[in-house]
Amino acid sequence: LRTCDIEIDGKAPRPCLEYHIKRCLGPCVKGLCTPPQYQEAVRDVRLLLEGRNKELADTLANRMTQASTDLRYEMAAKYRDLRKTVIKLSEQQKMATSPERDVDIFAYYREGRRLALQLFTMREGHIVGRREFFWEDLPEGDFDPASFLSDVLAQYYSTDYVPKEIHVSVDFEDRELLERALTERKGHRVKIMHTQRGEKRDLIDLGEKNAKLAFEQRFRVLKPDMKLVLEELQETLELPRFPTRIESFDVSNIQGADNVAGMVVSENGKMNRSEYRKFRIRTVEGSNDVASMREAVFRRYRRVLDEGKPLPDLVMIDGGKGQLGAAADAMRELDLEAVPMVGVVKPPFRHNDVSHLLVKGREDEPVYLDSHSLILRLLQMIRDETHRYAVTYHRKRRELRDFTSELTAIPGVGHKRKTRLLRHFGSIQRVALASVSELSPFVGFKTAEEITQHFDRQRALAEGEQSPTLAQANPV
Repeated sequence: LRTCDIEIDGKAPRPCLEYHIKRCLGPCVKGLCTPPQYQEAVRDVRLLLEGRNKELADTLANRMTQASTDLRYEMAAKYRDLRKTVIKLSEQQKMATSPERDVDIFAYYREGRRLALQLFTMREGHIVGRREFFWEDLPEGDFDPASFLSDVLAQYYSTDYVPKEIHVSVDFEDRELLERALTERKGHRVKIMHTQRGEKRDLIDLGEKNAKLAFEQRFRVLKPDMKLVLEELQETLELPRFPTRIESFDVSNIQGADNVAGMVVSENGKMNRSEYRKFRIRTVEGSNDVASMREAVFRRYRRVLDEGKPLPDLVMIDGGKGQLGAAADAMRELDLEAVPMVGVVKPPFRHNDVSHLLVKGREDEPVYLDSHSLILRLLQMIRDETHRYAVTYHRKRRELRDFTSELTAIPGVGHKRKTRLLRHFGSIQRVALASVSELSPFVGFKTAEEITQHFDRQRALAEGEQSPTLAQANPV
């Protein structure tokens, strides 16, 4: 399949290198690949990625038979070879003890305040994918892996597909509470299991090894000589001085609600968390990332000027021409045009990657970096940390708003008690599922009864209207 984003209209004069090395069908060139042929290839890839290997093998067998009937023996041989490859892949992926089951497996590796979490995804008994998640600023002091994993699962499955089985490397106290919430949402039993033996344990062990490798790659790849990396960054972006201090901005909202921005600081390639700043966007209504970016940048550097603090060597913006231009306008209004700025542009549909860089003043000359470049890895690390920081702030504001609006009507629940409930349960949905005994330590017995009665009334009302109960809402 193609990796570009050009329009497929058949008007391209010739195919690119990807076609000649057989990595693309060339749908952009008329006569090489018809739209039906390309759509067929897309469907095949989707079946493979979704783990529906048997369906794909049957489809290829039917095409092989049809091609042979039509005397297209070369095409029939091609379908035969593809089918053999799919069957071989299925045999490698197949778990003998878990046919036709959907399973997610979580494992992690941690050092200090940094952590890498590995997720293996199994669909219909096949391993169809894996994902890594990273944390850089876990709380100081004792780390509780059980509580951490419980919170991660609750947040992850608030928006993602919920499989029948979830296997974890550590057990946690509220596992049954989360099981009930996910079961309500999915409509049938969801099991969360602390696996200690068997093939699932082997996969957890593999996940822990992969998490360690991901950790090493993410957090240590730049360790050998950061000075050389920053010197190369200075040369590549043509910066007037060595980029000791980099300040990076990102905006976060959902359809314009709880609009916020975050700024993180890197000094000599290391994140300085004491210098991070949050911005609650005040002047922008609705979803307007460009205007929100302008406000955040303007407020940041107006305050820097007012307080006489040093300016950064480079300002980094998560976004393309629009966001970079808005940030540059803010700096111009403050007479800070001399501060270098760069926009980090994401490719379409691959928001974890970097397509290219846009340097202020040279926006029409995009800077492309090699995928193995240490500069790219540094900028990705800073960009990802900025995104994480902004999204975390946005999520906290949204959760607090949801808590406040839902719990305000309940007698005895003031600001302090709302805060305690939010810290422990994480979402209004999990409060709604909690029992009196689970709520009492945080609000007292009488108020705990008020809370459970409130949600019981809501569930009864919702059932009477034949609408989903609050207990069926997505846990966050």
